[in-house]
Amino acid sequence: MATTTRLAELEASRNRTPTPGENGKGGGSGKGTRFQREERREYRYPMSVACAKIVSCFTRLTPPAFRYRIADRGGDLYYRFAHVYRDNVRANISQVLGPAASEDELDDATRKVFRASARNFTDLLLVPHKQDGQISRETIVTRGSFRLIDDALSDGKGAIILTGHLGAFDLMGQVLHERGYKLTVVTARTTGRFLFDAVTYLRNVRGMELVEANPSGVRKAIQAVRRGECAVLVSDRDFFQSGRRMKFFGRETTLPPGVVRIAREAGATIVPVFGERVPSGHSISIEPGFKVPKTDDIDDDIAAGMVQVARVLERAISLSPDQWVMFQRVWPPEPADPIPGVQVGSLPSPGLLESAAF
Repeated sequence: MATTTRLAELEASRNRTPTPGENGKGGGSGKGTRFQREERREYRYPMSVACAKIVSCFTRLTPPAFRYRIADRGGDLYYRFAHVYRDNVRANISQVLGPAASEDELDDATRKVFRASARNFTDLLLVPHKQDGQISRETIVTRGSFRLIDDALSDGKGAIILTGHLGAFDLMGQVLHERGYKLTVVTARTTGRFLFDAVTYLRNVRGMELVEANPSGVRKAIQAVRRGECAVLVSDRDFFQSGRRMKFFGRETTLPPGVVRIAREAGATIVPVFGERVPSGHSISIEPGFKVPKTDDIDDDIAAGMVQVARVLERAISLSPDQWVMFQRVWPPEPADPIPGVQVGSLPSPGLLESAAF
């Protein structure tokens, strides 16, 4: 899902006078949401939310035994007709599975990714109808425990949840939110605004804090960490084409350094948490946290932290590559140009980190 966000445009939009309903005020997208919406197109937002509510209610009324069957058929149709996304997913899976994977294995895994995506959307549509604590009760922990997050928070320096687009990743955040962890989730807009607003409404209908991956949103995430809370960053793809070059599954690409930069400056622990679909339903895995070194050589510190991040992501993705819902190429054939306004190899910048301090 190629990102449509352009930070230069976002900066321009922040310089104008806000209209009612922006930045979580007035007719915002729900408690705790901080997203910019395009000027003179405010009518699209209530329409988007209305569509989300209608489809959500329809999904709830659908017999449970048929929900995933319908989702799978929708995923199969998407797989058949979305040629670009299909090729992108297949290329990613091929890199993960390696040259030993057969054509049939690649096709099967690629199709399963599309089905997983459709099931994820079905699960998200049901979130508004869940009882308090229900998502957490229905999700098992297959590896690790919540004690690992508690330990990371025990020093008062906050924690950064490192995650990726694995399994029902939206439900992973809902589980942590229901268990009482204060989260600030950084999310990039990778679809058209209409669909993005609908998905955002569903994601934070239960009050989870969401911020967009622009300087203002990243600043809020840093502030949350400094308050001793959790920031959630998805780090399995360089959406802004501004990351640091490194080996990932044996091939060079770029990965976003934000999680490492924030952890280094704040002294926070990085805790890897991933979603996974299992035969019984949903599960999450929680790995032991790790710190990023802070010496006089910031480049070496960031490089060491990024190696750890890459190894964690490789382990998680390798366990269920057919659940890695990544629709654009993590290893593009040719290097893409960075999005204007983003400092190459360093998001957030030191100045942003300093300005977020109390």
